[in-house]
Amino acid sequence: MGIVLVVALGLIRLYPVLNKLVIGKIYNNVSGSHPYAERSVLITKATAKTLDVPPDSVVYHDKVRVGVNAVFSTDSYPSPLLIEHIFVLLTIMLTMLLLHLLDKKQEMKLEYEKIKIEKLQNSYNALMGQINPHFFFNSLNGLNSLIRIGERERTLEYLDGLSNVFRYILQSNHKTLVPLDEELQFIKAYTYLLGVRYENKLFFSIQVDEICLQMRLPILSLLPLIENAVKHNIISMQHPLRIEIYTTSENLLVVSNHIQPKMEERVCNGIGLKNLQGRYEMLVGRNIQIDDSNGVFTVSLPLLNVLK
Repeated sequence: MGIVLVVALGLIRLYPVLNKLVIGKIYNNVSGSHPYAERSVLITKATAKTLDVPPDSVVYHDKVRVGVNAVFSTDSYPSPLLIEHIFVLLTIMLTMLLLHLLDKKQEMKLEYEKIKIEKLQNSYNALMGQINPHFFFNSLNGLNSLIRIGERERTLEYLDGLSNVFRYILQSNHKTLVPLDEELQFIKAYTYLLGVRYENKLFFSIQVDEICLQMRLPILSLLPLIENAVKHNIISMQHPLRIEIYTTSENLLVVSNHIQPKMEERVCNGIGLKNLQGRYEMLVGRNIQIDDSNGVFTVSLPLLNVLK
């Protein structure tokens, strides 16, 4: 690449010199034996102008000697027209090489992005593998409690909500961005199941502007946030937990809850939030905002205003 640039710069510096050469024919009287003999010579524009020679020849010569009645020359050189063609050809070749290198760079960038997406997808699949068994067993415990106390209607409602939740989770592998309205329908079914498990201890408030319902966000964005809130906070009759979900005028979906840390809280690597952050960067091109000041844990998710 460096050699090509050096050659190109050299040609650029040489081109004005080559361009000064012109081709001319001189018809001159040679000793009278030949009334007029044609000679092709190498001359400059200045010489051509002095001799009043039209620039239309095609041969150049070296060792030009101008006599009184004649001009003689030997040792041919290439025509400047040929040199100019070579210059143009080399310029085209250099341009093609640069375009090829740019294409290669773009291919490498796309390959890198592909690897990032695959890595993120593997992490997402691993996260889903953790959520499904954990949630499944907790859901069965909730169902078992309803059956034991003989609440038939609530049991049927619970089963209906459970089927909706699992259907949505299973479909998540085939979707990327979904309307907020669709995500909220899932969350309402999910929070109903949690409400049965944490009756009179866990409360949800959902206040969403209607104009935001068709905006998009990565599928299952709310699930890890609610899971984290339930997992890392005390939930009891003395310390009920309230989780709020609402939208702002900046098209942000906010999930917040008061921080009620468990005494035996274990160190958490935050795989759910990291995965959510990575998916947002990849699919939306924006970052989520996390704040834990003033005793409130808040996550703000940008909503994407796109057509279906």
